[in-house]
Amino acid sequence: MRWLAMQLQWRSAAPSGDILVFAVFYEPAAELALDRSTALQKGMIAVANLFADNSARGSNQMVLAHELLHTLGASDKYAPGTNVPRFPEGYAVPEAKPLLPQTKAELMAGRIPLDAQHAEIPSSLRQVVIGPATAREIGWPKP
Repeated sequence: MRWLAMQLQWRSAAPSGDILVFAVFYEPAAELALDRSTALQKGMIAVANLFADNSARGSNQMVLAHELLHTLGASDKYAPGTNVPRFPEGYAVPEAKPLLPQTKAELMAGRIPLDAQHAEIPSSLRQVVIGPATAREIGWPKP
């Protein structure tokens, strides 16, 4: 991945950016589960596996933004085995009463917690927030 990034930067006459994100699109199919997207903080390179379908626009945006923040030092805020957001750092509003269901997703959790075992991918970035833990990791100042 780093080799490919270097090759692309050397061949381009355009100004180089700080972060390189590869968007890899796949034809959607009911039985298709995409490989995990990935990112490297060292080198600031990300690969986002996405569906080439208008109905996946919101989830594609979520995946791209999530991987982009990994390049800036943000860590995952979900349980690896279940993809369920971890409490409290993976919740958009951890102080909500009642706690569940949440109405938004924390970006690095990637899903909106519905109950203790279930969460859904947001359909739009309008349903996504960057929580305090993620903000600290990427160096955002306190509000």
